[in-house]
This record gives sequence, C-alpha cells and structure tokens, in this order.
Amino acid sequence: MDTLKIDRSFVKNLESPGKDLEITKTIVNLAKCLNLDIIAEGIETPVQKEILQSLGCEAGQGYWFSPPLNWTGITNFLSI
Repeated sequence: MDTLKIDRSFVKNLESPGKDLEITKTIVNLAKCLNLDIIAEGIETPVQKEILQSLGCEAGQGYWFSPPLNWTGITNFLSI
C-alpha cells in the first residue's frame, strides 16, 4: 500500500466545523507519518479543495475537477 484515500463521506462535511474535519486532519497526519501518498475523493467545492490542500492533501478527485467521463470525454478533456 502506498496511497491512503480520504473517503468522500468525510470530504462532504469539511466546510462545517466538527468531527469530519478532525478525522480528515488525522488521516492526513497518519499518511504523512507512514510516508504514504494522499488522495481525497468527492471534492465538489473550491472550499473543500482549499481545506484539503491546507491540510497537505496531495491529490483529489471529484466533480469540482470533472464529472465522470467516457473514453471520448477523457480524450477531449486531455486535449484542452
């Protein structure tokens, strides 16, 4: 295992103070201590992206970046 993924169930509530933010901080710290890459799934807003970046999350996926794409959509997206 070389990557730890933050589940979207935590990401969706990051904008509200509470346990999901604290759990996410802990996941990021754990990954850093174990020298693992970190990816967050389900990023849907710029605020979620900014919070994750400020915590040290290195990568993300979700509708903020792009909806799911078929092969043609992927090739068009990459050619932009």
